[in-house]
Amino acid sequence: MKIHNFSVCDLVRREDNGKFLLVGVYSNEIIFSSLPAKFPFTLWFLAEHEALGLDEIALRARTSVDDAPFFTMEGQVEVADVSTWSPIAASLVADFREPCTLFLEAKINGEDWIVLRETRVKVGDVLPPLPPSPLPKMES
Repeated sequence: MKIHNFSVCDLVRREDNGKFLLVGVYSNEIIFSSLPAKFPFTLWFLAEHEALGLDEIALRARTSVDDAPFFTMEGQVEVADVSTWSPIAASLVADFREPCTLFLEAKINGEDWIVLRETRVKVGDVLPPLPPSPLPKMES
């Protein structure tokens, strides 16, 4: 199994047409105006399968301050069609007490843990929202 489009965001919704809407996607840092802070968030990614049958996946989250994981999840995906990627989402809450690095890791089919994402957690100025972008002109 390969993991694609691994995202950290506030919320994931599935639309009626099968598309996914990711709200509040984070880049490589999460900025708080002050700490400690509780941080609810969602992990979202696509699993590409290489063979029919069962694929096993485990996810965990830990910080550089406390190496013990504060979130773990294990599961299996029954692969019936290798041309179809499986969307996977997990919601969790982190309790950040001080600046740190958030490590999001996976174990695929019993192999070693791999880091999927390293995200800095820091205190700083939280930027105001960006102004809306003008819509592109559509030619008829």
